[in-house]
Amino acid sequence: MSQFINEGYAKALNILTTHKDALERLTQALLEFETIDGAEVDMLVNGAEVSEVAKIRANKAAANETAHRGGSAEMADKTISPLGTKPVAT
Repeated sequence: MSQFINEGYAKALNILTTHKDALERLTQALLEFETIDGAEVDMLVNGAEVSEVAKIRANKAAANETAHRGGSAEMADKTISPLGTKPVAT
């Protein structure tokens, strides 16, 4: 029985140490934003910095504010990324 526990512990420790950088980015994002969505998790796990997520969030907020002030409705339906805009799947 203790062999199973030791093997499980070793496997868990290996996973955590192998992915430590991604876990640190996720932790930092959660401390800053309190919640993150699936796309943000994907970005962070794949190496994006928290500052990149913050920029995208700021761009989305600005686009939504523009739309609410009578700006382009098309602008509110787009996700703004550092690489440009792309339509959001609905």
